[in-house]
Amino acid sequence: EGIESLPYAEFLKAVDNKEVASVEFLPPSGDVAYAVLKEDGKRIRIGQGWPEEKGNAWSSPMYVMRILDNKGVPYKFKFEKVPYRGGAPGREARVSR
Repeated sequence: EGIESLPYAEFLKAVDNKEVASVEFLPPSGDVAYAVLKEDGKRIRIGQGWPEEKGNAWSSPMYVMRILDNKGVPYKFKFEKVPYRGGAPGREARVSR
């Protein structure tokens, strides 16, 4: 059983039709994203055709963010807090237990 996904072209149609409540981009570069649909609040992966981040290409997740801004669709990046692993030499991280 595979993960249910929405092709990128269908996602763009849903954005135009105001059917997308929000979008969540996953780190590090937004190459994976999920749309939350207004109708049922369902979170679905945006799949086939989703642009990948490439430094020399105009089509990227950043381009999608511009589309969402222009259409008034909120979006966010999901970041996980990573434990502190050190810093400048001679400085120790304080860990509360």
